[in-house]
Amino acid sequence: MTFVIGDTRTVIGSGVVAPHPAMLEAKAALWRAGYPSGFAAQARDRGRPAPGVVLGGASYLLAQADTGMVCSLGMTSGVAGLVDLAPARQSAFAPTGGGR
Repeated sequence: MTFVIGDTRTVIGSGVVAPHPAMLEAKAALWRAGYPSGFAAQARDRGRPAPGVVLGGASYLLAQADTGMVCSLGMTSGVAGLVDLAPARQSAFAPTGGGR
């Protein structure tokens, strides 16, 4: 879910889009709940991983509600893992501020 910032006559072609604030809050809530990590914090608390059916069900329900969110969370968690593997290169993955 994105919206164009500014007059569309000047923005079209510039590639300037920004995520809707509600999308950012939804993504943050899913991140806090542990969705991208397979609910790892809850698994540590219980001493066992989340059952596969729970992980599959959570992905299915989120995909039915917002397919774009599934993709963006998957890509974000993938890059986060990559950055964790290469701490010396973290600045290469830092946001540039584009899309504001």
